[in-house]
Parts: sequence; structure tokens; C-alpha cells
Amino acid sequence: MARTGSERNRKYLYLLKHDITPDEYEEMFYPEENRIRHRKYTLNPGGRMTNQEYCRKYKYEITPEIFEDLIAKQGGRCAICGIKNGNKLDVDHSHETGKVRGLLCHSCNVRIGKFEHNPLSEKMLLYLNMTLITPNT
Repeated sequence: MARTGSERNRKYLYLLKHDITPDEYEEMFYPEENRIRHRKYTLNPGGRMTNQEYCRKYKYEITPEIFEDLIAKQGGRCAICGIKNGNKLDVDHSHETGKVRGLLCHSCNVRIGKFEHNPLSEKMLLYLNMTLITPNT
């Protein structure tokens, strides 16, 4: 739940006036499920977890350390086109099995996703693998 500036100010003033901790304030004014949702980005003991790190961890079970290892194995490059993107690589996974295949740049990830779910994919591959026929001129 995003909080506006006035809500943050109100919270700060309440904390000062009543001499309570931020955790006590949350317990008083927000239901448990909202507190959990609000804190899911700060559960990393090493510091604040970014949204991308959170998604990688809970969607693909990839911690920041594993992600750094994958980047190092691929040399910081997209597994398909080879463009060097460093930390801005997307996690490519199978939608059927959920297993991670590798790291791709955003454009390759989108293209492979569209290709993977296209019923004409096999026909497209056959067409691309055919011998090119050029007219005699």
C-alpha cells in the first residue's frame, strides 16, 4: 500500500507524540495482511530488497547471489543475441515447467515468449530452415 506524503507526516507526528515504535504503529492501524505485503521488500537481512530481487526470489527462487552467478556464467550477456546488458537481464523460464533457462535481454525475452506461445511456431521454424529459392534473373 503506497503512502502519500501527508500519511507519512501523520505517522511521524503520531510516533513522536505517543512515543511508540513504527512496528507498534503498524500493528495499531494496519491489518496483518497489509503489514506483510508492505514489508515484503524489506525482509532481506542484508538490506532493502528491490522489487526485481523480490520477484526473482519468490517467482523463480533466484536469490541475488544466484543471479550474480548466472550473470557471471553468461559473461553479462544475453544468452541469445549476446548483447552485454549486465544486471538488466531478464530471467527466461519455461511457462510449462517453471524452470529457469537462462538470462535474456528484454527484447529477446519478449520475442521468445511470443514465439513460444504461437501455434504456428513449428511451421515458422520449418519455413526458416527451408532452402531459399531465388528466381533466376
